[in-house]
Amino acid sequence: MGLVGSLGEVVFEVSSERILTWNDCVRDTKANYAMHEVIDTKAHLQFLGLSLEEFSLAITLDCAWCTPEWEMQRLDAMQQVGAAYLLILGGRIFGNFVIEGKTENRKRTDGDGRVMVAYVQLKLKEYN
Repeated sequence: MGLVGSLGEVVFEVSSERILTWNDCVRDTKANYAMHEVIDTKAHLQFLGLSLEEFSLAITLDCAWCTPEWEMQRLDAMQQVGAAYLLILGGRIFGNFVIEGKTENRKRTDGDGRVMVAYVQLKLKEYN
């Protein structure tokens, strides 16, 4: 089994029985500055500190490798609790993050309306 990361108890992995991985991972970091105006010269910047980090992750849920509806419900529950979860990607620990937003695209269903393939976009925000 190849572990490629985790968000709390959601393990991103690749094995012969299960595939649950992320793609299109975007990390957003910013620094905060105050600008002080000075007469007859350019303004001066003062470093105030770092903003909270944000991540955007796309997850493909395919019934051949996982149960899409169950995985989406699990992510719903994690978001609704409002708890922070440890984010690990590619062996690097980024810290604790909350699920700030989640978008689901239920791409394909079977004849009974069960989700066969879904794309989930997660918006994570650092919890300090």
